[in-house]
Amino acid sequence: MLWAVMDEGVLRRQVGGSGVFRAQLAHLARAAKRPGTVLQVMPFSAGAHAGLLGEFILLGLASGRDIAYTESVESARLIEQPDEVAAFNLVFDMIRAVALSPEASLDFLVQAQGEINGGLD
Repeated sequence: MLWAVMDEGVLRRQVGGSGVFRAQLAHLARAAKRPGTVLQVMPFSAGAHAGLLGEFILLGLASGRDIAYTESVESARLIEQPDEVAAFNLVFDMIRAVALSPEASLDFLVQAQGEINGGLD
């Protein structure tokens, strides 16, 4: 399973031409519809939230153990201590709670596609 929360800024900052950007948003919308994939958008309207503390990845291993991974410009860190991983899980729960629902996030992606240059190249 893949569960991702993406900040609205990532989905508004155009990289490449408008056609490329629309295709990227369309790809995300298709991916969000796949079984085992959940995509949520963190809207600007959420204001300050736990996700502003930094990016991270949570991994659930086949062994049943969870680990977290975080990186910055200068370093990367793999977190394996259960109490530290639990803190990352709590932050992820807090992030998911204030992000748009998966359905509203899909609607957001579709609407964002249409807003790029008024739907024209």
